Amino acid sequence: MDSGCKLFIDLEGSVFYKLNFFGIDLVEALPAEVLINDKSSLEKAAESISEEIKAGTFNYFKWFPEGSLSKKNEGVESGADSAISLYGPYLWAILKDRVEALESQQKLVKEELATALACKNSFLSEGV
Repeated sequence: MDSGCKLFIDLEGSVFYKLNFFGIDLVEALPAEVLINDKSSLEKAAESISEEIKAGTFNYFKWFPEGSLSKKNEGVESGADSAISLYGPYLWAILKDRVEALESQQKLVKEELATALACKNSFLSEGV
């Protein structure tokens, strides 16, 4: 599956989302009270999630506060060490992609600045 989110309804009528983001594949079951006749709003939510994933703004815990990643914290002592061990790979995937994007943007800004300064110096030396 490409990065994004898709709505699925199995033969038994269970509703869930299949997600792929930052190389992570997840299946998130929706609460039993979610009805199939509400399919259009669920598909719209899947589209919104997919757009956020593609834009790099997806926040898993906003969309799935009781999701499978949240449930991993049950029965584990709280604290920074346990959170890092549980969510470290997920957070690193997000951070790594963000750092790479920022480094790429920084390189472009430096190149544009060098070009602008060269043009400025050229214009000033010509007395413009």
